[in-house]
Amino acid sequence: MKNKNIIAVPPYYSGTSFEDIVLRLKSAVKNSKTEILFIGAKDPLPNKLSGNFLDDHNYIKGQINLIKTLCQIKNAKNILFLDYFNPGIDILFYNNQQLGNERCKYGALLHGTSFFNDDIYAFSWLKKFELSWAQVYDSIYAPSQHIAKKLPVSISNKVKIFPFGIDGINFVSFQYHIKKYDVIFPHRLNNDKGLTQFIDIVKKMPNVKFFITIPQKEKIIYKNDYYLKLKNFKNVKFIFAESFNEHLNTLSMAKIVLSCAKQENFGYSVIKSVLVGCIPVLPNRLCYPEFINKKFLYNNTGEAVNLMHKYLNDDQKYINRCLTKTRNKVSKFSFSDILSDFFER
Repeated sequence: MKNKNIIAVPPYYSGTSFEDIVLRLKSAVKNSKTEILFIGAKDPLPNKLSGNFLDDHNYIKGQINLIKTLCQIKNAKNILFLDYFNPGIDILFYNNQQLGNERCKYGALLHGTSFFNDDIYAFSWLKKFELSWAQVYDSIYAPSQHIAKKLPVSISNKVKIFPFGIDGINFVSFQYHIKKYDVIFPHRLNNDKGLTQFIDIVKKMPNVKFFITIPQKEKIIYKNDYYLKLKNFKNVKFIFAESFNEHLNTLSMAKIVLSCAKQENFGYSVIKSVLVGCIPVLPNRLCYPEFINKKFLYNNTGEAVNLMHKYLNDDQKYINRCLTKTRNKVSKFSFSDILSDFFER
């Protein structure tokens, strides 16, 4: 291509939302009329993360290589980054100025921000870099109104709201009728996922079986503080290191998907769970009110417990009919809208 359209992929890890995003983008690109190249990580790294960081030194090495590779492309026209968090983008921007390629357009998907107190990367030093990166990006894509509301003007005036895509997943093939699990909790064991409240809910519902899906093997997270606390409850079970299809199968066999998140801007695990037949019980905050019927949202722990008791005991066919509009809405989410906006305009 004379004028290259690029999706820049930093290192990412198996079993994370970033793996979902890469796969969904590739599916959307196949159906796009625009020729787009993926540059960067080709496959996910093994997920050996156990602390409070979303990556390790492999990310640092891979990000340096990504920026280096992009600096070697002289005629890039549009570069869409998988993540707004993008150390080194100033080097790329300066490099393209030296090459006389000042018309190159830059965009990014926004997953979180240090301007949220409960974000896992709420580092005080990061705020200044995020403000600077906003001067480089021409378009910033946020998946919900929620994430855009708390941004400084210098960032928010470049934000466009497009729900992230679920392209290429055949949800119908995963819609089980037999439900083996009461409640599924498909979230990282980190503070931003509301683990303190989750533990409180588990205590209040001793006769309900909770299943927690963990993308890593048990030996990776065995020192995690929340894992050590939760493994002592008889009504809690863990499911480790599933493949993508295995994970969808597990979600489809659960009656309820529960979130206690203190910070959530889209929620792939919840969206997928709803589309394979789970009943959502979610906080009445963050991005959830934008996507989910208010019947399935709670304001406090007591309401969450009452909702789960209700939905575990009520007529499941009636509840599923109540979810029809929500499922129809989220089933239409596609990355094609972002691709069209960024690469074709």
